[in-house]
Amino acid sequence: MPQNKKKKEDPRVNSFRAVAGSSLLENLSAQLFGEVIKVNADSLTLKKDKDEKEMLIAKEWEVPVTKTFISEAGEKDSSPAVLGDVRKGDLVKVNAALLPSGEWQIIGINIREDRRKKSE
Repeated sequence: MPQNKKKKEDPRVNSFRAVAGSSLLENLSAQLFGEVIKVNADSLTLKKDKDEKEMLIAKEWEVPVTKTFISEAGEKDSSPAVLGDVRKGDLVKVNAALLPSGEWQIIGINIREDRRKKSE
């Protein structure tokens, strides 16, 4: 008989469940990291491994965007950017808020350009 292999659950999920139905819960936010696979006027879609997520771009304000360069020596340097700088194929870290509708809304983006050589 094949054994069922359970994926180990992230302890953060249990912590989330503990407050999900609580009257203490005001809002939820998260940081997501992945490759931009789709750019629309009102959303971005990220992918990492087998996971993929589309998130809405906030329209109520200008979403802050920065670009971080990581040199071959590992030194980081950041500069301001704009939403139009986000391109398909970019690696990004996104700050997102969970809306009451259940959709994720982007509230900040960091484009990451890592120039360090990958070990083979």
